[in-house]
Amino acid sequence: MATAEIKVVTLELPKLHEMMIESAKEGVKRYIKEQEENQTHAEPTIPMPEIVNSRRYGSRNTVAKYRDEIMAEDDNQSIVVKRGSRYYFDPVKFDDWFMKRKKIHAEKLKVDPRRR
Repeated sequence: MATAEIKVVTLELPKLHEMMIESAKEGVKRYIKEQEENQTHAEPTIPMPEIVNSRRYGSRNTVAKYRDEIMAEDDNQSIVVKRGSRYYFDPVKFDDWFMKRKKIHAEKLKVDPRRR
């Protein structure tokens, strides 16, 4: 069996202090990076069945139609996210999108009431 080589290194106090400061800075950078990642992904998303059960946006088929419409508009959008076989909605962004769509639809009806 091979024996592990042991190295003995002597450091002066200023050099050791400098190395400790550098390692602390690296640790803080990692921590800050993790916190920023968690903040961007910490927005609550809710599954599609909860949106459907609220009955605020219509039936299951209507919400599915909205979901498909949102996904067709932009692939990099953050309103609807598919995880596995389930779809998750960002409630604030979805509500903003829905209200904007509703307002646009109302404007179209003012122009041509036959669009109902």
